[in-house]
Amino acid sequence: MAKSKKVQETDLNKKEQISDKLAMDSQLIDKAPTIQSFGLTKMRYDFTVGEKNIFLKIIEKCNDFIDEGCLGKKNDIELVTGAFGTKVPMIEISIKDLLQDKSNNYDYYRKSLETLGNKYFGVPESEGWDFKKMVLFDNLEGSESKGKLRVTMSSSFWKTFYDLRAFKLIDTDVEYKLNLVSSKRMYELLVGNRNMMTFSIDHLKLMFCAEEKYKNTNMFITRVIKPAQKELRESDFCPFYFDYETVTEGRKIAKINFIVIDKAMKAESTERMNALRKDAEGVTLSQAVTAEVDKCFPSLVIREDVELKLKRLQKQIGPDELCAKIRKIKQKTDKLNEENALKGTVSAYFIGSLDKMFEDIKIQANNSRIYRSKIDDAQVVENTADEYFTIDQLKKKAKLAGMNVEDFINQFNFEMIDEQTYRMKG
Repeated sequence: MAKSKKVQETDLNKKEQISDKLAMDSQLIDKAPTIQSFGLTKMRYDFTVGEKNIFLKIIEKCNDFIDEGCLGKKNDIELVTGAFGTKVPMIEISIKDLLQDKSNNYDYYRKSLETLGNKYFGVPESEGWDFKKMVLFDNLEGSESKGKLRVTMSSSFWKTFYDLRAFKLIDTDVEYKLNLVSSKRMYELLVGNRNMMTFSIDHLKLMFCAEEKYKNTNMFITRVIKPAQKELRESDFCPFYFDYETVTEGRKIAKINFIVIDKAMKAESTERMNALRKDAEGVTLSQAVTAEVDKCFPSLVIREDVELKLKRLQKQIGPDELCAKIRKIKQKTDKLNEENALKGTVSAYFIGSLDKMFEDIKIQANNSRIYRSKIDDAQVVENTADEYFTIDQLKKKAKLAGMNVEDFINQFNFEMIDEQTYRMKG
């Protein structure tokens, strides 16, 4: 039966939404990511590792059904008529694919499929209902001689899978390698987030089927959250890990904030801190500089990175000039505040100004090297022992350096003796 115009438009919107999300997150996953609806991501279940790996493989296969052009082109997928006349996928899974070259334990996955087929799962629902129960399969079978498992998905599972109003992009290669189901789940819940996610303790326990198992919240954190955190942090194939903080209401832990930490960004941050320490090596921050910062920016917390940036600048320009520049930054922030034009906090603006000051000094020093090299190579005039120059000589040098004479004089610290004579300082 041909699809109605409304259904076609809904399918098109889903595909456009998925395409946009794939474009945004393609750099996070080397291969094409697997799409999983958020309803399935938050599904209430207590899987074994074998059951979870079978479930992941099914999700991978179901992705082929998003694009109906795949139907009939692969031998391991087929659209069949399920209960109540609904079209649902029938999927063949190779046991070899599930084993990930770790063993030949066919019986382990056959039993995992049986237990998976006998379980009910809770799926989060809207309209005031916490979840609904469903089974994954209408039918399941296995063949030891063929090394295959075959499942026919239930219509309720297929509907939840295809509900892609909100979804996650997961890298199943990462999940297969993780050893703990809690690690796999935390990976799915947090992947794609650049900062923080918050879940209530009740919701977390519900998803992990842990309401009765871990009535003590600290025990739930110790047995479920901490092992997942450790495995994600120590697994070199997983691109992120998480820190967490508990949120209490009265004396009870009510929520957990999960802070997602990108490992590449963390490594880059560590590299930057090491470079800062090296640049500031051997410098003791002047009391005058510390006092100036306290006076101009009393609310600023001088963390290690801020202290290192101040030391680095003090090493380059000296404490007196640094104090003068701190006062200028203060004047600038006051003006921006008066104009209601300050973006972010005063402290953030100050720290950003320190970074800009350092970059400007680097650029100025680099330009000085380039200009001096150009002048030395050109040998326009032979410098006297006292480094005295006429204004005409300086104009020629400035032209070679690609500068106007006023900027050239300021750049190289020429001191005016009279209208026609200049001397280079130091």
